[in-house]
Amino acid sequence: MSQAGKPTYEELLDNVRHNSEYTELPGVEIAMWPEDVAFYDDLSNQERFNEYFLEPKKGQPIEGAHLLYLLFGAWHNIGVIVLLHGLIFDIGTWGDFLFGCALFLVVPWIVFLWAWFGASGIGVRFNRHAQLVHIGDGSGKAKTFAWHDVVPFLRTGIDTSGKLVLFLPVEPEAYSRLSDKHFRQIHKKPTWTNATLDFRDHGPEGCMHRFEFYRRYMERGLEAVQPDSEKLSPGEEIREPYLPMSRGPLLKVLHFLAGGPLIDWALRKRAEKFYWPEEVERLCAPGADLSGIDTTPVKPREDLFYRARGALIDFVDAEGKPVSWN
Repeated sequence: MSQAGKPTYEELLDNVRHNSEYTELPGVEIAMWPEDVAFYDDLSNQERFNEYFLEPKKGQPIEGAHLLYLLFGAWHNIGVIVLLHGLIFDIGTWGDFLFGCALFLVVPWIVFLWAWFGASGIGVRFNRHAQLVHIGDGSGKAKTFAWHDVVPFLRTGIDTSGKLVLFLPVEPEAYSRLSDKHFRQIHKKPTWTNATLDFRDHGPEGCMHRFEFYRRYMERGLEAVQPDSEKLSPGEEIREPYLPMSRGPLLKVLHFLAGGPLIDWALRKRAEKFYWPEEVERLCAPGADLSGIDTTPVKPREDLFYRARGALIDFVDAEGKPVSWN
């Protein structure tokens, strides 16, 4: 990337492409091979799913809550035991005790406060009629992007086997507000949002099916993403999508010991304070004045499709024959 001026959206995307944690997926202009498409979501909750918009995160647990369970269940609670043991048996100095308090007790609460403050600005809406994506930026605030600018990536790492991340351009205000140097320091990557809707979305195939879900909805509406019971894998069920995986008896006990119910309650109450600005509500309302907005749905290519093959992607032509594509 040139050091002169601010990086373009494409240059910021190149930064992501060179990051080993990310793998670019087929974009909005390429559809999944129709015979491979299978959805399993009950979309009857019209507050989250309707013909005007999808709101995946509404009523969902806060992302990253599992990290808090780990910090409070293991780090915090074990730390308390270690510190009490040191006090009772007079092991170490007061300096050691204070350092232990900072290490074991303060760190989890700092992370909790970070998650708590962030919980009030996590909304995402896919606005089909306006062909826009709205991303919450705090209560009563949002950033709005054109759907055709979305670029999907699969992110892998120690915390996930594969998560769907959507990248979007940095807002124009940042280009005019920040100096070239400051912009490059802050914006190493484009704007992004985690687009995981259900815990079954993880992994390469899960992410690709979920992005096809969004792509089809934005192109053709709610009817195009209805579940098909005949295509369900053994053991799958049609249900409203939600993020937390169901817990067995052992995980329920560990969740309780980690203070999980209190953590969930606090983050949920904070998230309930989020609300969309009037402009977003207006753009998502039936009969909204969308003049000046390009509301043309993105039509996929008719000569090229992709097929998810585990961690691999095969491209085929309209007859299903393999083709090469860069």
